[in-house]
Amino acid sequence: MTDTGLEDITIERLAEITYVPEDEYRGDTESERGVKKHRFLPSGEFSRYFFDAGVCAPGRGWEQFDTDQDFAHYGVWVNKSAMQVVTYAEGDVYFFQASGREAFAAEIADLCSFHKKQPPAYIAYGEDGTVTEFYDRRITPEEAMENGN
Repeated sequence: MTDTGLEDITIERLAEITYVPEDEYRGDTESERGVKKHRFLPSGEFSRYFFDAGVCAPGRGWEQFDTDQDFAHYGVWVNKSAMQVVTYAEGDVYFFQASGREAFAAEIADLCSFHKKQPPAYIAYGEDGTVTEFYDRRITPEEAMENGN
């Protein structure tokens, strides 16, 4: 992780203090279903690992939403109790805040639809040639409707 001095910052605070390109996007938007979206560009050298180990760390209530597009410059995280989603895509950060469980579940449904196939977290190869895939748990729209973690 890059030593930015921001390792303990929250996603809300990061959104407040970072650059938003005026020619592309101004202010927050809100969908008809009640999800606020904020796009911003953190200054400095960032990668998904900044979010994995800091802003969107599991100890802060976040979990990674595994996709087949995950790499150093792309990642998605979900905070079920706060009804939030963060997407980091090649320098752009999108922060979504749902106004209620239904809106949050719809956002998760969209993520599941867009990122259809969840990749295995690990693949084991047996001496006999067998291949076993292991998957991390990924939140479902039904789980998004439940309160708490």
